[in-house]
Amino acid sequence: MQRLIYEGQSNEHLKVHEIELFIKNMQEVKLVKVYRDIGKDWYIKVELRKPIARIFNNSGQSYYLDEDGFLMNRSDLHTSRTLVFSGDIDDSYSRESIQAIINNDTLKSIRKLDDIYRISNYVCNDPLLQKLIGQVYLQRDGNFVMVPLVGDQKIVFGTAYSEEEVKEKFERLKIFYKEAMPYEGWTKYNEISVKYDGQIVCRKRG
Repeated sequence: MQRLIYEGQSNEHLKVHEIELFIKNMQEVKLVKVYRDIGKDWYIKVELRKPIARIFNNSGQSYYLDEDGFLMNRSDLHTSRTLVFSGDIDDSYSRESIQAIINNDTLKSIRKLDDIYRISNYVCNDPLLQKLIGQVYLQRDGNFVMVPLVGDQKIVFGTAYSEEEVKEKFERLKIFYKEAMPYEGWTKYNEISVKYDGQIVCRKRG
């Protein structure tokens, strides 16, 4: 808050809304409440944004996506362990939200951030998937390929055009890992695909 308060300066001239606005403009801040009590002590309550994905695009940029669909520029302050996305991602960092993309048919057809948000948001809210999925790669054909934290299989996820599609694919994948993998063994397959509707296709090691 160097622009508002200087060392040795009286805070009598400061206004609550000015401090709130200054803090709210920080990209890491989701909500802020500033107030003074009768004794003129200052209180500041801040809720930070929760990153759910880190994105590396084709231009070498790196930025974060939060649980509400807002983008945050990479910062040394961020040390969160999140899902990592890379591959054929052209989307550059901007201050727009995912909802702005979803509501714009033109943006939705050329950008991949809405697909990335659907995947990362689902994984973030599922304890099993958080332990299973570590990295996601976007291929040129628009299909997502995942690298698990457990085992060395490749998971071919396919597209992520809707929340329903993402949910259905992840539920199939979870059933396979919970019910089939303990019996088949963790080294039998080198590829697991949920790309095709209603199917799980596995490729054995050669």
